[in-house]
Amino acid sequence: MTDVTTMCAIEGCDKSGPLKRGWCGMHYRRWHKYGDPHVNKLPLRVQGTPEERFWPKVDAEGDCWEWLASKTPDGYGRFFGKGVFVYAHRFAWEALVGPIPDGFHIDHLCRNHSCVNPDHLEPVTNAENSRRGVAASVRKMLAARQTHCKHGHEWTPENTYMKPAKDGSFSRVCLICRRVQGRRDDDRRRDEHNARTREYRRRKREAQREA
Repeated sequence: MTDVTTMCAIEGCDKSGPLKRGWCGMHYRRWHKYGDPHVNKLPLRVQGTPEERFWPKVDAEGDCWEWLASKTPDGYGRFFGKGVFVYAHRFAWEALVGPIPDGFHIDHLCRNHSCVNPDHLEPVTNAENSRRGVAASVRKMLAARQTHCKHGHEWTPENTYMKPAKDGSFSRVCLICRRVQGRRDDDRRRDEHNARTREYRRRKREAQREA
């Protein structure tokens, strides 16, 4: 769809005219071909070393190090490295840990495909990587077939909260269970507070008797 705006949204680009996704024709074609409107098809024009260009595209503030630039439809980060596109998590592993053994894949232990934190990654064989992927798919399929939560509450629209995950998927949360757990937490905190109060008063009385 062509945007109404007539100036390209890319910083430093003064091209105008019909836009797509807010970009001029040149930047739109770059995005369509390479997945990133900033990537030039001529590698010699890419400024800086791969490492210098890679890490500014990573948000390492959280437990997962989120890849902020181009991604595949499945959420895997894409990075234009030494003349070719590579997966961002593989680049991060090789930059911080070392070479990946031939024939091995990098599995996301956190299940967040855009994460490039080496602590969340593990080299595995293709068979093991497939096994883990199938196991995760089976678990999701079985969970979707369930009509009640593990405590027997029915999965109704009013009793279901879809909790988002970092990989873009969702998991069901039973609202009745969450309310029950919330009351239990409140009771626990109240009991702990009362116990601390009683202990404080006991010590205060002992101190007054000894004075």
